[in-house]
Amino acid sequence: MIRVEPIGFGEGTTGGAGATPVLVSNWTDLERLAGSDEPAVLLLAEGIHDLRRKGSEIEDIEVCPRACSEDPEKTLYQVLAGDSSCASPLVDTARDDRILRFGSNKTLVGLGRGAALRGVSMGLDGSQNIILRNLALYDLNASLLEAGDAFTLTQPSRVWIDHATVTWISDAFADILAGTSAVTISYVHFDGSTEAECGGRERWASTITDAEVTMHHCRFDEVSTRAPLAEGSRARVHLFNNVFSNISDWAVGASCEGQVLLEASVFENVEAATRRSDCGDSTALGLLLAVPGSNLYRDGSGVHLGGGGEEREEPADDVFTPPYAYAPERASDALPQVMSRSGAGGPWALPLARE
Repeated sequence: MIRVEPIGFGEGTTGGAGATPVLVSNWTDLERLAGSDEPAVLLLAEGIHDLRRKGSEIEDIEVCPRACSEDPEKTLYQVLAGDSSCASPLVDTARDDRILRFGSNKTLVGLGRGAALRGVSMGLDGSQNIILRNLALYDLNASLLEAGDAFTLTQPSRVWIDHATVTWISDAFADILAGTSAVTISYVHFDGSTEAECGGRERWASTITDAEVTMHHCRFDEVSTRAPLAEGSRARVHLFNNVFSNISDWAVGASCEGQVLLEASVFENVEAATRRSDCGDSTALGLLLAVPGSNLYRDGSGVHLGGGGEEREEPADDVFTPPYAYAPERASDALPQVMSRSGAGGPWALPLARE
């Protein structure tokens, strides 16, 4: 049986339920309807939707070239933020992404095998009650660093992101900021394979700061770290039935008193499954409970790090109790489900290409 309601902190999210569904075929209508004050159910046809800026809309920017320590012949190009400086002369390039912003009470669904949105970032600011399903976000300034997240959640409440694919993203997959509450992310494939990064992997997959998030049946693949990281004393992150594979540093992290409940998940070819750390000041370590006997560690992935990088036993801290009902599968049973069903379209996913 396929459940069509969210489990976890995001339970009760209904999106634009009750509104007449509207099939959207262009950026102008999508931007207008998604950002409106009225409840809406927006449908995108199955297929590739190249929504990048065109012609005069493309932004000319300067980026900082820097060397890759792992491959001296490789040059990375980073967007400078704030008062950051660059040791080399800046290089001119183009930025062609768009940000889709949402008003409250919205549902956006890709039909059939999914809708692939090329060059689009989802921005959820103070909106409430948002459902995003069966979407692929890809090729977001993929040749640059620090030029856009796939999902940026800035204090929304009641959000459900389900059956999505995220790949070739300039910055983070999901940046979930302080004050965000009641979020469920399910059956999402976070694919970090990228030629723009040193080492060919996404650096920081997802940072969750002082927010309440449930992630289940998600797949984190080919990333360096932060898959995810919970930070801040109000962070409550529940991870169950997820798969973490091909991660070159640590996967799940808790810092600055953030709390993580980790259970019934699979780690394979991961340098370290978990890490607890502070903020470099007087703040206490993050808290992390890996439910004993529930997680599956393969290929030597059962390494757990303390604040100083030393190896420790599987973390068993006293963390929050989820305020909702859920029934996790055994890790070994969840593995094939995640591998076949995560991402837009599940096993029938559309092929994505940058050319």
